[in-house]
Amino acid sequence: MVRKIESILRPLSNDEKKIFTISLIDFFSPMNNIKNRKLLNLPINEGQLKPLNFGNFLNYLREKNNLENSYDYMNALKKLIFRLENEGLLINMGIQPGTGPTLGFSYYSMPQLTLIQRNHESFFLGKVLGIEYLRELYSQYIVRIEGEPKTNNISATGSGILINKNTILTCAHNINDIKEHSIWINEKELQIKDMKAHSKHDIGIIKIEDYNKVSRFPYFGMPRELDKTLTLGYPPLTCMKDVALVAQSGEINAIAKDWKDAENIIISSITRPGNSGGPVISEEGFIVGIVINASYSVTQIDSEKEVKNNEFSTPFYNAISSNEIIKALKEIDSEIEIIFEDYKV
Repeated sequence: MVRKIESILRPLSNDEKKIFTISLIDFFSPMNNIKNRKLLNLPINEGQLKPLNFGNFLNYLREKNNLENSYDYMNALKKLIFRLENEGLLINMGIQPGTGPTLGFSYYSMPQLTLIQRNHESFFLGKVLGIEYLRELYSQYIVRIEGEPKTNNISATGSGILINKNTILTCAHNINDIKEHSIWINEKELQIKDMKAHSKHDIGIIKIEDYNKVSRFPYFGMPRELDKTLTLGYPPLTCMKDVALVAQSGEINAIAKDWKDAENIIISSITRPGNSGGPVISEEGFIVGIVINASYSVTQIDSEKEVKNNEFSTPFYNAISSNEIIKALKEIDSEIEIIFEDYKV
């Protein structure tokens, strides 16, 4: 009896994307060829083994993952394979003789991953699965900061990001300009143990009781001009009943030092009061900065660094770069645990 295929045309969920991506890489690995052939009762010949094909993979999902309707995912999986090919994680070996043009395409997975990517594949997969995947992944690390303003005309809300089990990275002004702090991840309030702000740059940390709901934490990487980015934070929203994590995609427009010699990245994403301290995330999956106050276009700056003729200024949106953050964090707390992508294998 021939089974009728009912194609699943909806977008894959982020969990499905992750599971299928890891399954594709593992299945087409040359190291797993013999093991998978045994599972699927395929011939094992002497000498070099032929690569497995897409049809074999669908059968593997049925046998290994108990996914009886694996053939219904053909269209969605083809799109995922295309992304993996573009990133060089799958090598297309052509159509095997005697097979069809879709199921017969064979592949090898040849990922060359850094040590950090191998240990943090959830973040690294953002490059393949897109910013919607990164948005959901990072949502479990984004902190909402609330309190009372110490002076008028300042925001008493801010954002931060959990970078290890007991440390939240945020802006110094979220510590210095707010009193009676409370901090939240989603709807869970965290207990504050200590707060420290850098003496020169707009960087600070909030120490908390150990947070054990996650086992792996975001890491940092080098910013580069025109890299695509994702910005996450909790600016307050009027007329909204729920607190919303606001996401914006953009790119890095420039990298430059401010008057305090701190390296900043200029981003195209619009940020608002309350975004400060939230991360700027590269499509590579790592943090390249945290949002700080906006700067403004000017027509003149005098020798004393004073802005002149600012009547028609327009905002640029700034983040202090990961390079600066790492240095500042070590000055705040020399024992702090930090991971920075150095591309070593």
